[in-house]
Amino acid sequence: ILTSLQSICQLKKYPSRIECFDNSNIQGSNPVASMVTYVDGKKAKSLYRKFQIKTVKGPDDYASMTEVLERRFLRSLDEEQLAKGWGRPNLLVVDGGRGQLQMALNILETLEINDVDVIGFSKPRTEHARGELDASDKIVLEHLKEPIRLPKNNPVLLFLQQIRDETHNTAVAYHQKRRRKNTLTSALDSIQGIGPKKKKDLIEHFGTIKALREASIEE
Repeated sequence: ILTSLQSICQLKKYPSRIECFDNSNIQGSNPVASMVTYVDGKKAKSLYRKFQIKTVKGPDDYASMTEVLERRFLRSLDEEQLAKGWGRPNLLVVDGGRGQLQMALNILETLEINDVDVIGFSKPRTEHARGELDASDKIVLEHLKEPIRLPKNNPVLLFLQQIRDETHNTAVAYHQKRRRKNTLTSALDSIQGIGPKKKKDLIEHFGTIKALREASIEE
């Protein structure tokens, strides 16, 4: 599959390490992103990374992804960070079309990183809106005007869909965890006599407001 992926997408390097990113937020609240890594075609969960969005206000996926990619690839230029697993991928998969692809390419160019292939992987929303319900996801390449469309049962297409879905699910799970923690923190802030250390201990032990409310005095 990786050999076919390299051929179909005309990649300069064999894609032994692939990274994909996704954002998650609800109306801009608790915005986060995930980075999922596949090595030799398999999930490498020790290389997954999660990000809290720091500079973007509101539900702006484009700006959020710009921030995350800049942070991720800046770390690949730091020797200390390289030792912590921030080595660069052979292939970066961007969830989106031409605009998202160009954004990622611009970031790599600005950082003078030229050893990472980039492809866009986009859902056929426009085609489905036109009634073309059989249209499959599209692979977008920098030098090709038209996207690549593979049959729905093509192993390369299924592999890219698996990577995208894994990235999305990881981002959503992290977002839900952040929301639960922030909701519990807000609830505890309103109680007199609970300081920062006690609040931290309660959050780590119970995890949710429901669990805290149902706990006995002894617990």
